[in-house]
Amino acid sequence: MVNPVKNLRALDLNLLPVLRSLIQTKSVSRTAEVLHMSQSAVSEALKRIRLQFEDEILVRAGRSMVLTHFAGTLEPRLARALSEIESMTQPQELELETLRRELVIATADNVVATLGCGLLADLSEHAPNVHVKFLDLQDLDINALKRGDLDLVILPEGFIDEPELHHLELFQEDFVAISRKGLFNANLCLTEQDLRAVQRIGFCGDTTLGLRIIGPTEPEDKEQIMIPQLTLLPYFVEQSEAVALVQRPVAERFTRYFAIDIHEIDLGLPTVKVCAYWAEVHHNDEFHHWFRDRLVDNLACDIRYCAE
Repeated sequence: MVNPVKNLRALDLNLLPVLRSLIQTKSVSRTAEVLHMSQSAVSEALKRIRLQFEDEILVRAGRSMVLTHFAGTLEPRLARALSEIESMTQPQELELETLRRELVIATADNVVATLGCGLLADLSEHAPNVHVKFLDLQDLDINALKRGDLDLVILPEGFIDEPELHHLELFQEDFVAISRKGLFNANLCLTEQDLRAVQRIGFCGDTTLGLRIIGPTEPEDKEQIMIPQLTLLPYFVEQSEAVALVQRPVAERFTRYFAIDIHEIDLGLPTVKVCAYWAEVHHNDEFHHWFRDRLVDNLACDIRYCAE
């Protein structure tokens, strides 16, 4: 009577594909061809299989090889087991329509304003049971991002220096000035001297993250008003003699809804790369990958729309 294998750790799983082929082909030479192995390697594997299962598996009957009774009983069970094991190595099919999930993203309000409508339309169409929760960057917890409690952080490159995090550049932006319509010649490029001569409104989020748009160059050179939300800037600018510096895509968006002009600035400010950051725990998540692609597509469409 054949003794069952009582301890899975004693079973060499690498032998199972060879065993399946031997059962299917009933031939050492044919198994060698199918699995692209040498006949000697298959013969050695068969010896180990016989020892492992304490059964001959294949026996000679005249000029042919036939399965033992035990090997015959293994065939359907082996097929099911290997099918399950092989399915573990394949990505699961992403069923967006039925997926229930919440994504938590920390970013600035201008990114929310840019992403929000496009994502809402995307999720409504493709993943209606997925919910996105936006957090203010002032509440950013880097350890929560590393643990995967935060799905994504979106902010300018350079403010997170964590090599174990993955990141993706979403878009690049430079800075322009905005003023109420008609305050200056619309084609005027504002210099540092011009900006010092007028009232200025600034945005200051969490200064520890370096998100202040206009920093004073001298102790007395300060903005007249500092506000915590970037999206409040056009309300002040539209109804005052003040000027504010903002990212170009943000300024272009503001012009859709407010009576403001955009001015080039001659301050030598660098172009800023805005990136999404996420932890390794989410890196190979099929839905996470889909969502990151949608971020890029929505932002690209919005920025192209602004440019036009």
